[in-house]
Amino acid sequence: AESKRRTADALLEIFPFVDELFVPTQDELVLAEVGVGVDPRTVRPEFDAVLAQVLHAAEMEEPPARFSGFVGGRGGRAGLHTGALGLLLAEMQSVAREHPEGVW
Repeated sequence: AESKRRTADALLEIFPFVDELFVPTQDELVLAEVGVGVDPRTVRPEFDAVLAQVLHAAEMEEPPARFSGFVGGRGGRAGLHTGALGLLLAEMQSVAREHPEGVW
């Protein structure tokens, strides 16, 4: 029950950002056009089908649609991030500095 609750909470937090995964950047479109990349819009149906299977097997519901939206037409994949990323990067950098020989 605890694991299921945590998974449901995590889905509620991240689900608003899922749509952004399928909004292609200009670079992705160019790469897809020359055959060395994939237009992310083309994999959305497969993503949705796999997610539906996983949620069904876990006896969970898909979270309600809540798109996080973009700011000025840009989102995280285009370099626009919240202050939370700065905190995360600072923590990761401190770990790397404390363990310069570390391998992850």
